[in-house]
Amino acid sequence: MNARSLCSLASGLLLLSSVTVRADLAIIQEISSPDNPKGNMVTTTKSKGDKIRMDVGTDASMIIDTKSGEMLTLAHAQKIAIPVSAAMQKMAAKMAGMNAESASDPVPPKFKATGRKQDLLGFSCEEYAATVQGQKLVMWVTEDVPEYKGLADQLHAFAAQMRQFQNPMANNPDLPGMPLLTEVTDADGKVTTVRVQAISREPLKDADFQAPAGYNKIEMPAMPKME
Repeated sequence: MNARSLCSLASGLLLLSSVTVRADLAIIQEISSPDNPKGNMVTTTKSKGDKIRMDVGTDASMIIDTKSGEMLTLAHAQKIAIPVSAAMQKMAAKMAGMNAESASDPVPPKFKATGRKQDLLGFSCEEYAATVQGQKLVMWVTEDVPEYKGLADQLHAFAAQMRQFQNPMANNPDLPGMPLLTEVTDADGKVTTVRVQAISREPLKDADFQAPAGYNKIEMPAMPKME
């Protein structure tokens, strides 16, 4: 999986919570889509201080420093680490015709509470629904994981330098907490599901946010300057 795919996944994980609390947090999610020939995908997101790590199955990981804007992509089969600077990310956005300085934020969908409630993973959740471009979005949201606000805010700030990867659900004011279950039904009736499988607040190791020993560091070639 390339860096762009990882960034797309990162944007897909940008969601809202309620109260900012800086604490270690790990979230395991399963993504189910009828269009994925390889079956369900399991992702793990870890947050510690200014660092965030996202693992896509066992194939690839992305480590970002939300303070500096630096990003490190890991390809585990090849044992390589590819650093991507904040300046390079902005340049890539410009070359793609998506100037990060002038692009407008995506318009978030308008979610409304349906009044339905249920418990997921032991957390009390409320259902919110919206329709965007013919797609029906349903989210079961909990306000019982306040630590997620810090993670969501960090990812949203990081994505600002790569606006082509932003997701219109990021920091949506209609969602008062963390979605534990998301269902997206397209116009053909196909349903994509994102379900949180586990949440951990245990302290995380600093080594989780560094390239493993034995990985070869590969510098990306400098991009041409644009007028």
